[in-house]
Amino acid sequence: MSDSTIFREPVQQTPTAPAKSEVREGQIAGTTNVEVPYTEYEGEIKHPFPVDYYNLGEHWNDPDLFEEEVKIIDGFFRHLVETGKIDNTVKAVKIKLKEYEKIAGIKETDRTVMKVAKISAYLEFLKKTEHIERYGVKYGI
Repeated sequence: MSDSTIFREPVQQTPTAPAKSEVREGQIAGTTNVEVPYTEYEGEIKHPFPVDYYNLGEHWNDPDLFEEEVKIIDGFFRHLVETGKIDNTVKAVKIKLKEYEKIAGIKETDRTVMKVAKISAYLEFLKKTEHIERYGVKYGI
């Protein structure tokens, strides 16, 4: 009688490290690929979206730096979301912001200070003209 049974060696599995989860801009920490709605961005991320978009760092809310401009930019896009003109997503705000930057003549090579100042001035202009259109009776239109 011949012994034709062959036993295999057990395969040793090497433990793999769990994949590192990066928290990308607009995501909630501890989750995977869940984008924060724009209107909840500041509450979750602890600063308004324009701070991340323009890489303003920790001192964005210094009254001598970007505080007023960030409020204008953030307020304008909150208004667009609340009136249903754009989706309540960071992606929709980015797309619209890039569109407005192009119209306002903001170049990629402009300094951050100039970009923020120009876009906030442009958005403030748009807000004022919308107000004129909405309340045109006051102006005899």
